[in-house]
Amino acid sequence: MQKTCNKCGIVKPTTDFHKQARCLFGVRSTCKNCVSQRKAKHYQENKEGYKERWALWKEKTDRSEYYAKYRQDNKEKIKAYEISVRHLFAKNRAIRRARLIQRTPSWLTDGDLFEIECIYKYCNSLRSLGLNYEVDHIIPLAGKLVSGFHVPTNLQVIPTSENRKKANKVNAQVGIK
Repeated sequence: MQKTCNKCGIVKPTTDFHKQARCLFGVRSTCKNCVSQRKAKHYQENKEGYKERWALWKEKTDRSEYYAKYRQDNKEKIKAYEISVRHLFAKNRAIRRARLIQRTPSWLTDGDLFEIECIYKYCNSLRSLGLNYEVDHIIPLAGKLVSGFHVPTNLQVIPTSENRKKANKVNAQVGIK
């Protein structure tokens, strides 16, 4: 479905508009881009006022008291959140463990298993020195297009930041796109 923005006059899909149930078609009349430009312009024109209000709030508010009060008033909410986060992490760890087991072939020799263990120990030794490194599967264990095996030739030790950028994708250097 398409809609015309009342600011720029361009016909755009409704996905380019912020949702708002009470409006026609369930979206606002101004597109996201125009709203963003308007907010940026308003901020630039009123930058000093924003800074003053922020400085005043920081000066007036003792955040430690503010957060202590929030924690006191919302104990159940915080506890529920912590439980849900712990559950999510435990679930993700279980899924990862299962994936590792499923993607470790039965034909691996004891030497291959020892090599895998050495790669993980090497990574842990780098971490103990304060370096942020992780073991990465060159071809992910659960990629969208292709899935790799948990074998020594599919493992590499790379910086954590690079592993996060790579996510669950095959690196272009492998030659698979």
